[in-house]
Amino acid sequence: ISNRPIRLSKIAAAASKKYVEDQQLKLTLGSVNSLRYEFTALDKDGQEIYVEVTSSAFSYRGGTAIQITLRDVTDRKRAEKAEHEQRILAEALRDTASALNSTLNFDELMERILSNLGKVVYHDSSNIMLINDDNETAQFVAARGYKEEESQNWLQSGIVRLTDVPNLYTMYLTGKPMAVPDTASNPEWVVIPRSSWIRSY
Repeated sequence: ISNRPIRLSKIAAAASKKYVEDQQLKLTLGSVNSLRYEFTALDKDGQEIYVEVTSSAFSYRGGTAIQITLRDVTDRKRAEKAEHEQRILAEALRDTASALNSTLNFDELMERILSNLGKVVYHDSSNIMLINDDNETAQFVAARGYKEEESQNWLQSGIVRLTDVPNLYTMYLTGKPMAVPDTASNPEWVVIPRSSWIRSY
């Protein structure tokens, strides 16, 4: 029996605390008799989990009693998130394939690819480089996320020798993508002044 909100917020992740308190306050103030909602909580190890709450209020000995049931729905939420991400990926791939088979001009096609990339992978900047016929150089053909003058510089003078950029050359030789969590500590990362702000790649 309580005149104050049940402190579910104690186990809530920081972003969920206010939301949880607001929901429980509705019960204690009598605005609603029952509630069902979900929030992000922290388990005993401090890891984020998803919790479903079913709570109801009823009169008891002159006060208000609140019954609360918690259910861990982490697996379900992760499955839903994965399904949502796969759907976005499929739509982006379908749109890109459609663009490749349409009559769009080259610049429009490059922009469509970068736009779809942004739907699938969150990022601050991106660019497309094409390997030239000599198989020794690559050229920037599209860029996003850079200052306008930087983008123009990339596209107008953005021809590089593959061997001058070790990470690019490695990808060219192996045909595999590369992840660089920290560009400052990666010996193969070549610092180019106009993109020196990039911290991961």
